[in-house]
Amino acid sequence: MTQPTDQPGACLLDACTRQCTTECRDAINRAWHSLCGQQPVQSTDRPGIDQLTSDQLDQLYAERDHAVRVARSAARDAAKALNDQLAAEERAERAEATLTAIRARHERNPEADYCALCSNHGDITWPCATMAVLDQHGQTRSGEGR
Repeated sequence: MTQPTDQPGACLLDACTRQCTTECRDAINRAWHSLCGQQPVQSTDRPGIDQLTSDQLDQLYAERDHAVRVARSAARDAAKALNDQLAAEERAERAEATLTAIRARHERNPEADYCALCSNHGDITWPCATMAVLDQHGQTRSGEGR
């Protein structure tokens, strides 16, 4: 015994000359799977590939083309977002390096209370204006916000 096929057209069992209907296919499907001890496969109401009309095929192609455009657009958006994120991370790293360099140059003189860079003779007290601005904007020595 061979398993029935899903070919449209003549009777699946070649027992008659009429065209098989969905009901006929369902009955054969149930009988076959019952004999094999399996659950029958549910048939669908959609037409087979050979039964598609030109309009239905055009609609399928249009839906596929739309899905491709949406997928490509999403891929472009994701790539742009990734590039923007990488650029932002690079700018943040450069800013952190700049702040570290500024802090390294504006150090408190260990012998007196003034900035070693800004004051030649101790006339600018610690913190200097540069360090005060960094501290005001939450730039701690570790580079993290307050």
